[in-house]
Amino acid sequence: MTDEARVVALDRLRPGDIADRSGELLDVMFGWTDLARLRRQVAAQCADAGLTGTRLDDFVLAVHEIAANAIVHAGAGGRLILRRAASGLRCLVADTVPKATVSCPAPRSGDMHDAPAATAEPCEPIGADCGRGLWLAATLADELSITSGPDSTIVSLYMRLG
Repeated sequence: MTDEARVVALDRLRPGDIADRSGELLDVMFGWTDLARLRRQVAAQCADAGLTGTRLDDFVLAVHEIAANAIVHAGAGGRLILRRAASGLRCLVADTVPKATVSCPAPRSGDMHDAPAATAEPCEPIGADCGRGLWLAATLADELSITSGPDSTIVSLYMRLG
């Protein structure tokens, strides 16, 4: 890996999503023991901001999966920032202390569900014990992007209100 950051965008970011600090709803550090409380905090802040129903449930689950990934893959914890963004909510999850990555074998070529071409949905690995968090978050949120550099990885999730 080089010292330059790599960006993998699974969906395009919307212009104007960079909010000033007044748009921040939550900014917390977390570890394993904080996940249940973090999930409740995210749910409450998203509901107060106007996210409702299954969209609220989906976004909270997507954020939870990414927060858990930050802990598993960084080995320590992370930082979560939830903010208002252009017509929706943006959640940034960063790992805090890079550690050794938890091993997860790559799926074999025959281990992927075939998704119908018309759906354009990402495919879930069959029989994998890990590797579903990003797939699930990408499926549930309206947008997901990953920025990875030498010191940390930041996952950005976006959900439109309404």
